[in-house]
Amino acid sequence: MDGAVLYRDLIEINPPLIVWLLYPVVCFSQMTGMPLDVATRLAVGLLALGMTLWSIALVEPKMRWPALPLLTFVALVVPSGAFGQREHLLTLFLWPSLALVVRRARGDTVAAWMALAIGATAATGVALKPHFALIWVGTAAYLAARLGLRRFLQLPETITVLVAAPIYLLAITLATPDYWTVVHSFGPLYLNYLANPRWIFLLQAKFLAALLCTGLWLLGRGRLEERVLQDVLGIAVVGAVLGVVAQGKMFHYHYLPATSLTVLLAVSLLGRWRPLTGGTFVLLVLCGQLLYQQFTGEWRELNRRTGPRVEFEALFTSVVKPNDHVTMLLWHLSDAWPLALRLGGNYDYPMPSIWWVRAQYPRNYWNAGGGTYLRPEEMDATEHHLFDLTAKVLLTNRPQVIVLPSDLGRPSTHQQFDFLGYLSQDPRLKTFFSAYALEVEYSRWLILRRLDED
Repeated sequence: MDGAVLYRDLIEINPPLIVWLLYPVVCFSQMTGMPLDVATRLAVGLLALGMTLWSIALVEPKMRWPALPLLTFVALVVPSGAFGQREHLLTLFLWPSLALVVRRARGDTVAAWMALAIGATAATGVALKPHFALIWVGTAAYLAARLGLRRFLQLPETITVLVAAPIYLLAITLATPDYWTVVHSFGPLYLNYLANPRWIFLLQAKFLAALLCTGLWLLGRGRLEERVLQDVLGIAVVGAVLGVVAQGKMFHYHYLPATSLTVLLAVSLLGRWRPLTGGTFVLLVLCGQLLYQQFTGEWRELNRRTGPRVEFEALFTSVVKPNDHVTMLLWHLSDAWPLALRLGGNYDYPMPSIWWVRAQYPRNYWNAGGGTYLRPEEMDATEHHLFDLTAKVLLTNRPQVIVLPSDLGRPSTHQQFDFLGYLSQDPRLKTFFSAYALEVEYSRWLILRRLDED
């Protein structure tokens, strides 16, 4: 990070584990010259294959060949536009744990070292996105009910997960103590960022598909002679769905664990319900609909973002010179990244996006007539801190190029949030912006260039 201190110089709301895991990938990219996004996809692809083969080795021998193409499909194809997101990684890390729960519940054993390794990967998955911890908790409770609590607590994988939690918290405190300051200062604001009422999830196709498949599992349990696998997957789906609801946001990638596990549950039920009954017909339709929603949703998201972005990147490249310092103040993370990676050390803003403005003014952003922004003296401590931080970055770095959000790409019925006017409430920034001229206005971007080139 070129000497920058994570959570002090670079403000990030996510826990540090994902940064630590990606650090070797960044080093590999720098050593080989491979683009970072390519190196990341390569690393995640290898992880997906490794976790798939590991999980296959844990299932009963007669099921390995049928399970191989299914798990490979779910690991590499189903994620689509969410490939490499933390939700994708945690799903992969939890697979061996789910396979081991099935194995243990059936009375089979594994070597102690294998159980320890599986416990470590499960702990890693939970630590990546604690909202989905209920996947592990639910399946662990199921195993404890079958084996007895005392025996369950003596299992190597259980001990590993339970010990890993305080170790991880201690590691955060020692390695990145500023993280707790960030959580305390900005955590409540982030909870308000794109928050939705919980009932709205009942209108989401992926959410309903997961609930429907879970309902079919519960209704059909009595018809299954051997149902351990279906029980474990069903409980995991419920945990994944609750993980989506717990976050309160409708980011498309939040559904990935639930979608992946629902596909596995549906196929496993189909494998048991071989006669063509109403249940199997519903499951077939469900699988098709779920995959359709996954891929068309990802495709729409990809087109929505990459369509204009391709043309913008061409404009951006024509405007930005090799040694220009650039500050991007944009609503969406994907509007600035991975484009900002091409700037190397010339990217000057310590946050990945200006999500904090959208969290502070949700009505202004989404609704027509949503009111005006606060004057600096009216802002609360958190908003004032971030407002001053943005002003300090601009005034100190005096970047050659500033990229700001434009509302040209949004429906005209929505009120435009005048971010330039918002910042210009500070007299210093009002003078500062007078030294810039509009270079490009395209779709949802404005590019300003400094008039003096000293």
